[in-house]
Amino acid sequence: MMATHCIPRQSCNSRMVGWIGGGDHPTIAYQKVTRTVYMHHKSSCQFLSYPGTDIRNCSGFYVYKLKSTTTCFQRYCGVNDENDACSTNPGSTACICPSGYSGTPCRDNDECTTGSHNCHSQATCTNTPGAFTCSCKVGFTGNGVSCSGKLVLTFRLTSLQVSLYASFTTYHIWTRKTTIGKNEKLEKGGGNYWCYSRNIISRNPRISLVIILLDIDECTDGAHDCHQDADCENTEGEFTCSCKQGFTGDGRLCTDVDECTDTSHNCHAKADCSNTYGRFNCTCFEGYSGDGVTCIDIDECTTATHNCHGVAHCYNNNGSFTCECRTDYRGDGISCEPLGDFPVTIRDISKDKYLATTVKRSEKSIHQAIIEDLPDKPVLESVMEWRLISEQELEASESPVGTLVSQGTAQWNINRRSVPSGNYLVTFTVSIRVGDPASSETLKAFDYGFIKVIAAPLRAIIDGGSSVLWGSRDCYSGWIP
Repeated sequence: MMATHCIPRQSCNSRMVGWIGGGDHPTIAYQKVTRTVYMHHKSSCQFLSYPGTDIRNCSGFYVYKLKSTTTCFQRYCGVNDENDACSTNPGSTACICPSGYSGTPCRDNDECTTGSHNCHSQATCTNTPGAFTCSCKVGFTGNGVSCSGKLVLTFRLTSLQVSLYASFTTYHIWTRKTTIGKNEKLEKGGGNYWCYSRNIISRNPRISLVIILLDIDECTDGAHDCHQDADCENTEGEFTCSCKQGFTGDGRLCTDVDECTDTSHNCHAKADCSNTYGRFNCTCFEGYSGDGVTCIDIDECTTATHNCHGVAHCYNNNGSFTCECRTDYRGDGISCEPLGDFPVTIRDISKDKYLATTVKRSEKSIHQAIIEDLPDKPVLESVMEWRLISEQELEASESPVGTLVSQGTAQWNINRRSVPSGNYLVTFTVSIRVGDPASSETLKAFDYGFIKVIAAPLRAIIDGGSSVLWGSRDCYSGWIP
């Protein structure tokens, strides 16, 4: 539901947050009321208004008929409960919390855990919603803020061990209480030592005994009641429990802290936070690398981890990359096809730069091109060129010219050891003038492919292929040897 009072800015992750003014929600099932939605921004809770907002009670939930906002950073905000929908001052991003609460949204302050209570040192602090209570420990009286009393020397084997030391012998008391009579003295000495005088046997002289109170370490012997996700710390005569890091509670009951929800994690802005029991994990977004606390952009173009086409440019972006076909090509950058006035195809050659057709320098090879679907007009003039473009030139130029390796033929013969080793872009370009000499037109087209020349230390020496005779057919798929 939407709040019916001004709520803090930045609620719902919005710079300008909306709330319902002019009255409460309808209380009767299926009742409809009309209210005004105000936008909290800058120094005013009513910076903008959208009157005429209808609200209907649908017997368990509300339906709002909201107006379109005028800017993208305006947002109608739904709230979960009374604390989440806390009031605020105009222009503020913080809640006005009642006593005992703080934060945005308001959350209960645990005064007992933070030590902000005023309980007596001999009192127990118990946290309650918005407050706390103090109660004096056993043996003391008072209101918890002030406690007083006297020590009753009653030894419990679960918490204390007692030994009696005399000048001639030692007595160990393990199974019974020791009570000091009204005529006997018990005086406080230093530390945990208490001096005790009494007549053990009437005919013996009075002896002085010392009672030594030895603290039991409940944390070591397992006699504590701390939670399994809490640390036990032994103190004099007792112990304390405190939840471990990643947990919250009073030490006797501890629950997991969701660091991802309460934003107490240290994950990078470009990382996902996933909560686990007692801790959390940070994982960098796709397109970034690091440990999740530190994330840096991966340059897919430099590391060649992109999927751009061999005749496309790769442009790195934050967390991603984009592909764009080069001049004279069309496509989405992942797939690129040559532009032209008619179809041209180089046979048996790969268009994948990363799976280039292998050419062995120890063997002679032949590559052929097929020209199809020419207009049914006389061919007045034709120009055909095979060009070889190195990988370095392809990277350096938007429209690389390359090296002319064969001309006037649809067949390219590569002699043995005639091309240096490396990766190359091969292009076959056709320019044809057709029609009447007085009113001719020139048509152009080309095709491409990639080859990988293996172990070729010598400079290229390319011999020519056959010539082409043009006829009335619009499909040429062969060559003249």
